[in-house]
Amino acid sequence: MKFGNFLKRTSSDSEKVSKALEGTRNSWVGGILSHFKTNEVSDAFWEDLEELLILADVGPVLALRLVEDVRGSVKRLNLETPAEIEQLFRDRLLELVRSSQEDSIEAVSFLESHEGIAVISVVGVNGAGKTTSVGKLAHLLVQQGKKVMLAGTDTFRAAATEQLRILGSRAGCTVITNDDATDPGGVAFDAANAAIARGADVLILDTAGRLHNQRNLMAELEKIHKVVNRIIPGSPHFTLVVIDAHTGQNGIIQAKTFASSVRCDGVLLSKMDGSAKGGIVLAIADQLKIPVALIGTGESIDDLAQFDANSFVDSLLMP
Repeated sequence: MKFGNFLKRTSSDSEKVSKALEGTRNSWVGGILSHFKTNEVSDAFWEDLEELLILADVGPVLALRLVEDVRGSVKRLNLETPAEIEQLFRDRLLELVRSSQEDSIEAVSFLESHEGIAVISVVGVNGAGKTTSVGKLAHLLVQQGKKVMLAGTDTFRAAATEQLRILGSRAGCTVITNDDATDPGGVAFDAANAAIARGADVLILDTAGRLHNQRNLMAELEKIHKVVNRIIPGSPHFTLVVIDAHTGQNGIIQAKTFASSVRCDGVLLSKMDGSAKGGIVLAIADQLKIPVALIGTGESIDDLAQFDANSFVDSLLMP
């Protein structure tokens, strides 16, 4: 079962994504749409389009490939009007984003049968909005009728435990922590056993924020996963890597390193509402081949939306 099917889509998801992309639309997308409508199709037209894409955090390699692809198709199909070229560009973006969604790693979900616990591990670097995103995800699952438990395996940051407790209280779920513990694996052990004893549907592991080049902390993350797997076989069933939408290509590098240590099933793109660089979604699709599963659309606990390629591209390129 794909992570995209793990949660039920709601009618408000598309609206949340559209609102979160306002900054992106008002900056580079507005420039691109204006570019299609007001510029004569010449060598300069394609060069300027490439520059606009690079400024949007699409990345220089992908920007060049997109422009060459669209330019070649325009010539091959003998397209002449700006409307035709714009539609072709829209189709290429949709194909790119859809490709990563279709390649998503399949994982077993125990949600529907209630015969076991679905374990979600949330990873990412410090400052990416990881713990806040855990709270939002817990809230979303509780709203969908699931009994959720949170595990505070971040024993390195003093305020992490208290932050998780506050978020858990707001979401209406149990939080397992240990103020005296220094071993994240021990907290994971306690949380997995508690989830079984209390009949939880979902256990979410809030792991320590770590830099992607800290091998000791990456090894600690692998240990946490091994601990929960011994208690709940097959877990974690989903691993989400949180990327701050503002970090651009650096966020891509971070996620690649996480993926080299643990299996990553999806991206949770945080702080999308404050970013004018929505092109990072295209870069993720192209470079990581990991689906964007969720998007942080604001600061409130319910500001989390499920990602959908069609809705994203439509919201991105709406007039």
